[in-house]
Amino acid sequence: MAHDVFISYAAEDKSIADAICQTLEAQGIGCWYAPRNVPYGVDFEEAIVEAIAASRFMVLIISAHSIKSRHVRREVQVASRQDAEVPIIPFRIQDVPLNNALTYYLSSIHWLDASTPPLETHLQRLVEHVHARLTTHMPNSSGAEAKDTTHTVVANPAPAEQATEAATDAVGQRQLTETQKLQLEYWLRFREYLRQHSSLLRLREPQPQYWMYVSSPEWPRGSLVALMYVRARRVTVALMLSGAQAKEHFRALLPEKETIEAEIGAPLDWQERPKQGVSQILLHRENANPQDRADWPAQHAWLRERLESFYRAFAPRIRNL
Repeated sequence: MAHDVFISYAAEDKSIADAICQTLEAQGIGCWYAPRNVPYGVDFEEAIVEAIAASRFMVLIISAHSIKSRHVRREVQVASRQDAEVPIIPFRIQDVPLNNALTYYLSSIHWLDASTPPLETHLQRLVEHVHARLTTHMPNSSGAEAKDTTHTVVANPAPAEQATEAATDAVGQRQLTETQKLQLEYWLRFREYLRQHSSLLRLREPQPQYWMYVSSPEWPRGSLVALMYVRARRVTVALMLSGAQAKEHFRALLPEKETIEAEIGAPLDWQERPKQGVSQILLHRENANPQDRADWPAQHAWLRERLESFYRAFAPRIRNL
C-alpha cells in the first residue's frame, strides 16, 4: 500500500501511533509506521529510511519518551536531509521541552498541541491539517512535488508515464509521491522484462514499494525477494527463511555455503539473526542507482540472473529439508 504519511514515535507511545494511523487511514490517508509496515525479514533500518524518502509528510509524536529516543532523532534527521526534505508535522501529546537535537530541526515548525484531553478532538484537527497540507503540496506542472529538486531525464517518457498511471489506478491510490512512482514503474518494467525473457519466475502484483516478492511454480518454502534501494543506490536479491524452523533450515544450508556460492557465482551475505524470527541470505549489487532509468536494463538483467541462480541453487535444497 502506498502511503502519504510516515509516523515517527517512541515505542512507549505506540497506542497513540495506532490511533493516529487508524484515524488518518479512515479518511483515505495512507500511513507507514514500524513495525506494521516493515516487510518480514527486511532490514529494519533500511526499511525506515526508504519509507521516509517515499513519504509526503512525517507526523512526529512529541512526548517525554520520544524526545529521548535515538530512533526518533534519526528519523527526524533523515526527513530533514537536503536530499529528502520531508515536511514534519509535530503532534505534541505531552507538554515537554525539546532537547537540543530536536530543537535544531523543529524550532521553526508549527506544532499541533494535543496535550490536553480528549485525544479524539486533536486527531480530527490532525486529519484536517494533513488534508490541507496534502492539497497544497500537490505536484507542480512538471509532475514533481515541491520538495523534489532533481530529476532523471527520460528521452521518451510517454510509455513510462502511461504504465505508472495505469498501475496507480490499479492500486487505487489518489496520489503517489515521486519516489513511489519510481518504485512502481521500476517493478512494472522488471515484470515485463521477466516476461520478455520467458523467465520461470514471476513478480507478484507490482506495488509502489522498494521490495517485491518473487513467485515460481515449485518454490518450496521461504521467500525469494527482489529489492531496490533508492537512497543506498543498491539492488539486492534475498532468500528469507521464516517460521518456527527458520534457524534450523538456515543452519542446515550453512555447511553447503561454499558449494552454493560457487553455483551462484558470487559470495553471499549469510545472516542468521539469532534474536529475530527470520534468517536471510543476500546478494547485493552496489552502485546501482534505481533513479537512473538508463541503467534499468542492466539492473533488471542482474536481478533476473541472480534470482534465477538463487532459485536453481536453493529450491532443491530447501525442498529436501
